Amino acid sequence: AALRTMQLWPMPASDEELAAQRAKHNGATAWKSQRGVTIPCANTDDDEPTATFFQFGMLLLDPVGNSWFKPAHERTVHMDMNHPMGDYFISSSHNTYLTGDQLQSESSCEMYRFCLLRGCRCVELDCWDGDDGEPIIYHGHTMTSKISFRSAIEAIHESAFVASPYPIVLSLEVHTCVAQQDRMADIMVEVFGDTLFRPTWQPGQPSPELSPEQLKYKVLVKGKRVGAAAATDAEDQAVGEDEDEQAAEARKKAGLAPAPPKKAEVPSKIAEKLSSLVYMESKHLAKAWAETNAKALPYQVVSLSEGKAEGFGRKNFSELVEHNSKRFTRVYPAGHRVDSSNYDPQPHWNTGCQIVALNWQTTNGLPWRLNRFKFLHDNGNSGYLLKPRCLRPGGKGAPGADGQSPVTIALRIVSGFGIPRPAGASSKGDIVDPYVVAHLEGPLVSRTNAVRTPVVSDDGLHPVWNAPEPLVLPACRVPDASHLVLTVRDSDKVGDDELVAEAIVPVHGLRGGMRSFALHDVNGKEILGAFLLVAVDLR
Repeated sequence: AALRTMQLWPMPASDEELAAQRAKHNGATAWKSQRGVTIPCANTDDDEPTATFFQFGMLLLDPVGNSWFKPAHERTVHMDMNHPMGDYFISSSHNTYLTGDQLQSESSCEMYRFCLLRGCRCVELDCWDGDDGEPIIYHGHTMTSKISFRSAIEAIHESAFVASPYPIVLSLEVHTCVAQQDRMADIMVEVFGDTLFRPTWQPGQPSPELSPEQLKYKVLVKGKRVGAAAATDAEDQAVGEDEDEQAAEARKKAGLAPAPPKKAEVPSKIAEKLSSLVYMESKHLAKAWAETNAKALPYQVVSLSEGKAEGFGRKNFSELVEHNSKRFTRVYPAGHRVDSSNYDPQPHWNTGCQIVALNWQTTNGLPWRLNRFKFLHDNGNSGYLLKPRCLRPGGKGAPGADGQSPVTIALRIVSGFGIPRPAGASSKGDIVDPYVVAHLEGPLVSRTNAVRTPVVSDDGLHPVWNAPEPLVLPACRVPDASHLVLTVRDSDKVGDDELVAEAIVPVHGLRGGMRSFALHDVNGKEILGAFLLVAVDLR
C-alpha cells in the first residue's frame, strides 16, 4: 500500500533547481549518485547519511539505479578475452542483408549497420556474379533484390567497431566465378586495409590459437581455402554451405517454379587471392566427423542447418560438445523458414556451438529475444561470451559436471508499473489484466517448469501481487549459461493470453534483494516507464 503512494523524485534541470531541492528537503547536505541519478539524503548525526522514506522509495523503484544486473556484467567486458576464439559464443546473423522474407524481400546495406551497431559480430554475405564483372549479394535463385558486394563491404567497414572492438567475422557464401572472387578479394583489401586479418599459415597447417583480445579491431573472413578440402565429389564442389538446397526447398513450399540452371560458373577451385584472406576455414561435416580430435585445427568451421545440428546434439551430445571444443560450428536456419522465422538457439548453445546465426530482421519471437538479451546484458555487449568451463577444452562435457554449484531462484513478484495493453488489442476492454510467468532457459531445464502469479484484473498502471509465498524455480544447474525469463501476459477468457512485456536476464549476473526489472515489448524494445518490482532470493 505504501508503494502505491510513492512518486518519482523530479530530476533537477539546473544547479539552481538542485540547490532549491536541497533546501526543501530538510536542508539535505549529503548526496549519493546512482548511475547519474542524484539522490538527496537527509541530515543525520551519523557519519553515513540516510534517505527519507520518500527518497528510499524513489531509489527502490528506479529500474536503472536498483536494477537486477551486476553493473560490471552489463557495462564492462568482465570476462577473460584471452582464450582461443573457439571458446566463445559469438553474436551472429543469417542472410544479414535481407530486410524481410527469404524469397521476395529487399536486400539492404542498412541491415549490416543495424546488426553491427547492436553488437552482432558475425554477418553473412551471399555472393553471386554480377553482369558488369562486379560481384553482387542476394539470396540466389529467389526474387530478393540485389546489392553490390562493394556497398555491403563499405557499410560493414563504417559500422564494424562502433559497438564493440572485438573481431567481426564475414561468413562468405561464394557462388561466383574465379574472376569475381578475385574482385571480391581486391575490394576487401582496398576497403578494410590493415584491419583485414591475413593468415600466415597454409591451409591445413597448425596455427597459433588467437584470442578475441589479440584480434581486436580485425575483420576475419570465413570461407574455403585452396588445398584445404579437395573437391572429390559433387557435394564438396560447392564453395559455400548448402544454401542452394535451402533455396530450392523454400521455392517449393512457396509454390514457385524451380530455379533455372545457373548461368554463372560453378568454381571447381577457389581463387588463390580470395583463399589467402580466409581465417575461418570451412570444413565438410563428414570429413570433420571422421577425423580424430587430434587432427582438428582451431580455425576450422563446420556449417550445419538447425535440423542437422539438433539431430547430432540429441544422438551424439558428448561427441558434438567435444567437436565444438576443438573447432567452430556455425548453425543456420532451415530452408523451410521462408518467412525468416527463427529456431530455438538454446539447444545449440548447450552443445557449445559458437556461431548460432539467426534472422535479425525478425524480432518478434522468443528465439531472437533470447539471443538479443544473452549478449546485450552480458560482457559489455561485446558480442563475445566465454563458454562455460564444461564446454571448453578439458571440460567434463556434460553441463553441470565441472563443479558449478546449482542455484535455486525464489521470486516474490511485488508489483508492476506501466504495463501496456497488447499492441492492436481490440477484443477486450481498455485495461490489461496482467499476470507474470517465470521460467528458466538453459542446459538441463525445461520451460514446462514455469511458475506464475495470479491475475490482477483491470490494472496495468500499478498491479500489486505481493504474494506471501515466493515462486520457486527448479534448480539452475549451469548458471553461467542460463537465463531467467519474466513474461507479463494479459489474461483473456476468450482468446490467447498475449505477451505484453518481458525481461530476460542472465542468471550469473542476477543480484539478490528487492530489485527493479525493466520491461521490453515483443520486439525487444524497452517500454519506457514499465518495470516489475521483485524480491529475488538466490539460494
